[in-house]
Amino acid sequence: MTPDTPQPPAHPIDALVGHSLDPFFGLAWLDASRFDEAVRALCDEGFVACTPSARGPAAVALLAALRSDPTGVIVRAADLVTDEDVELLVRAALTGHVAIVCGTTPALEAALARDVQLPIFDRRRPRGR
Repeated sequence: MTPDTPQPPAHPIDALVGHSLDPFFGLAWLDASRFDEAVRALCDEGFVACTPSARGPAAVALLAALRSDPTGVIVRAADLVTDEDVELLVRAALTGHVAIVCGTTPALEAALARDVQLPIFDRRRPRGR
């Protein structure tokens, strides 16, 4: 592209994670306080917020969301309490979805470090600090 050629608009996820996701799948970590911001920015872009409800744990919400083949899912790390929750999140990330996790837990980090080889973009802390 030449300098005069207009650039295509950036995807809203680029602003959240700090760069363009390429490939457009994987796991993106955000600070726990950014869940609502991520939901507001991405739900109109094909992302689904997954939260546990009276109907069941996060795994139920993740399964329901993945049936609609979203661009990605947004979850709170604190909601991922069972191995099934983490397994479904990993499956989403490995099958072409962006999985945005807001926050972390030691169990979640250990499970991901042990079982997964996928692109992980950690934006919980600003660069250079």
